[in-house]
Amino acid sequence: MAFSPNYQQVANLRVTSGRFFDADEDDRAAPVCVLGQAAKSNLFGPQEAVGQYVKVNEQWLHVVGVAAPQLTAQTQVAGMPTTDLNNLIYVPLTGALSRLEDNMSWVKDEIDGIYMQLEPTNDSLNTSEIVRGLLNVSHKNAGDFRVVVPAEFARRTESARSVSLTS
Repeated sequence: MAFSPNYQQVANLRVTSGRFFDADEDDRAAPVCVLGQAAKSNLFGPQEAVGQYVKVNEQWLHVVGVAAPQLTAQTQVAGMPTTDLNNLIYVPLTGALSRLEDNMSWVKDEIDGIYMQLEPTNDSLNTSEIVRGLLNVSHKNAGDFRVVVPAEFARRTESARSVSLTS
């Protein structure tokens, strides 16, 4: 899946081996990736993955890091499909768009989800209504997306809040 470099901070993603890709690698569409724990285990078993290469959509990507294990239960939010975050291959967004596009990309959704991190002073429920309004205008009220504010974030007032968008 394609991600911007700041996803690591927004998702509080820890890296146990190597590092996460940076903005320069994203800008250059560098052929790099970070493996989730399960992806690392499935592809390399007990061997070190950092420094190795994986092939995704006929493209070879250099493994620069391995993410720490993540609890799947953390992704189970009402209205959102569950994804095993441990079995992901994190690829810089620019690199994914330029390297991993295929000849059927024009019929697929370009974006599966957007995660937003808000300042602690922002009201995530009000922000979600603004985002929903903007998406309704740009999608011509097609109803082809969801805006989800996890209940745990809606209740918080003293720490950063997140809003997740899916289509």
